Amino acid sequence: MPRDNDMTDVAIDTVIDFSGVPDYEPIAPGTYEATFTGHKFRKARDGASNICAMEFTITEDDPDVHGRKVFRNQSMKPESLWALKRAMLALGTDADAFDGRLNVDEELGEAHGSQVRIRVTREMVEGTIRNNIADILAE
Repeated sequence: MPRDNDMTDVAIDTVIDFSGVPDYEPIAPGTYEATFTGHKFRKARDGASNICAMEFTITEDDPDVHGRKVFRNQSMKPESLWALKRAMLALGTDADAFDGRLNVDEELGEAHGSQVRIRVTREMVEGTIRNNIADILAE
């Protein structure tokens, strides 16, 4: 009986035409209109804390950036929850929801599709320049 993690041979065409495929370039720093398109939770690299990885898709008319994905990894350490709260408020969470325990996964799931503005910067990560979301701003 196959297990979920078994590798199954599948006949696929592995000859791919890479002509016209551009090199990856980070987008220019700036503020962009975007849609909140996803989130997931994972362990941080230290293995001791958790991160909420948030995905945004740029909706600007500019063809150089339209459809580009930009990510924010938000720490869920108690001393960083203010930043997660600020992001959730920008995504439309009612301020009164923070008066007690809150199911963050459920709340963020309901926020998928929210239109926001994101302030994008660049940062060096392990020798590679990558985009970073510095701020999430309500529309």
